[in-house]
Amino acid sequence: MTEKKYPKVIVGAFILNNNNELLLLKGKKWHNKYVCVGGKVEYGEKLKKALEREIKEETGLKIKDLKFLGVSEATDLGKSYQNKDKHLIFIDYLGKTDEVLNLKLNDEHSDYKWLKVEDWLKKKKEKFAPKVYESIKKILDLKKEEDYQGKYLRALADYENLKKEMEKQKQEWISFANSNLITEILPVLDNFKISTKHIPEKERKSPWVEGIMYIQKQLLDVLKSQGVEEIETVGKKFDHNLHEAVKDNNLSEEEKKKFKEGEIIKEVRPGYKMHEKVIIPAKVVVKSDN
Repeated sequence: MTEKKYPKVIVGAFILNNNNELLLLKGKKWHNKYVCVGGKVEYGEKLKKALEREIKEETGLKIKDLKFLGVSEATDLGKSYQNKDKHLIFIDYLGKTDEVLNLKLNDEHSDYKWLKVEDWLKKKKEKFAPKVYESIKKILDLKKEEDYQGKYLRALADYENLKKEMEKQKQEWISFANSNLITEILPVLDNFKISTKHIPEKERKSPWVEGIMYIQKQLLDVLKSQGVEEIETVGKKFDHNLHEAVKDNNLSEEEKKKFKEGEIIKEVRPGYKMHEKVIIPAKVVVKSDN
């Protein structure tokens, strides 16, 4: 009975460096034709573990970002492979390394070279062991696909940034339009507040006054919902970013004594902020010993 023979599984790594150059070795078993790093998978050994072992044994390198590249098989290898096993199944991966200077060949290979993928493909196919040239083509196709994907992702990111910028400009325009409208309304509110301030105390409980005060509250609530808030004044330290100082010669010395140097004694006209931006500075009287 003829002994059955089974194909051998070979795991290989096509390794790129930081300059996107591809490493290929001259394999002694392949009559010094160019091969990738790799070898047979031992019984019970996982593919990636076998690959890491082979890379370490043959080059001393550490790899990262391993990606599955493809599966192929070669039969009837003839003289191209100096081994009794003539039916091989190749499982290839693509990886990267940043340890180029640590590369040390073992005795399975006579030499090595780093070249751009495109430059490897300029060499004659006969320079390579079986299936290596085809795998290099796959790497080039993968790189082109990644380039297209990268361009697509960059274009998508640019589009998203443009949408955000347009939305930001839209909101700024709305805020600007709102602020113009609000600056027209605020003097009306101020006059409203001055009018209600002088309502006699005995009439404050009357229905018509309560109705007016409710309207005033509604107006304040609407402005608050738009990010409008009144600037604090009396008793606060004068801030030229928020306040506008004016003189008032009618203040008594008794009134001035209640405050420290630089503090606001009196509010002449309310000021307002919208989303923390001053739209109307508050007119105030500031205590000064000058």
